[in-house]
Amino acid sequence: MADWSQVFASILEDHKSDFMDTKDDPDTRAKILKTCRDEILDTPQANNPSIILPDCLRMAIRQFWLPDLDPEDQATEQARIDAAELCTTQRQIFAEE
Repeated sequence: MADWSQVFASILEDHKSDFMDTKDDPDTRAKILKTCRDEILDTPQANNPSIILPDCLRMAIRQFWLPDLDPEDQATEQARIDAAELCTTQRQIFAEE
């Protein structure tokens, strides 16, 4: 199995600096994440069975870029990741009830 981040490294790299440059603008960051995700999903490799994409690709992209952010920005983004994961978990629990 190929690692998705290696297969799509050029797309991830194309958008990383835009993401990093919009430190205090969560709306623009969300758009950058969506654009990056959409570009990945539009490639033929996205449907290749030997490449397993994460269930939540935008979250995975955010986590992939996390180590490259400055410490303050890392903390902010980690809080967003944690909040999104909590919402996802709560939706799953609610759906099971």
